[in-house]
Amino acid sequence: IRLSLVGSEMCIRDRYIAEREYGKELRRKQGGTGMRRIIKASMEDRSSMERFQFSLRCAVCGSLWESQPVCFSKAGMQPESEGKRVIFQALYRREREEAFEWAATEALEHFSLCPICKRLVCDRCFLLGEDIDLCTDCAAFLQESGEPVESSFTKHG
Repeated sequence: IRLSLVGSEMCIRDRYIAEREYGKELRRKQGGTGMRRIIKASMEDRSSMERFQFSLRCAVCGSLWESQPVCFSKAGMQPESEGKRVIFQALYRREREEAFEWAATEALEHFSLCPICKRLVCDRCFLLGEDIDLCTDCAAFLQESGEPVESSFTKHG
């Protein structure tokens, strides 16, 4: 049994790894204000008074992605005065906005925007194609092929 890779096999393996990393880097660059704005506009708020959490659904497969929950710093505490209630509310708004920004950043690692149909799709439904990267629906319609950004996508929900 041969355990080493010959030059051409290494090139194929390294190209595959490089393409995956390039796809992730491209999405980070896409993640500038436009992609980030689209993600933020599409996220659903699932927060409570105890924790902040947001979700996003893939437009192709319908899988639900949820951000990591973030606990509110004053969760379970009751303000003892009107002044403290005002402070808690201000803290809640600030911490919710911070959690929302983190969730948007987190979502950029799991979703891409199809350049054809302009829908947000999960890594399992977004293909790195030879000519263009696109969602699986558009790839099927246009008879294109490619490799999913991430074939080990964990379904949430």
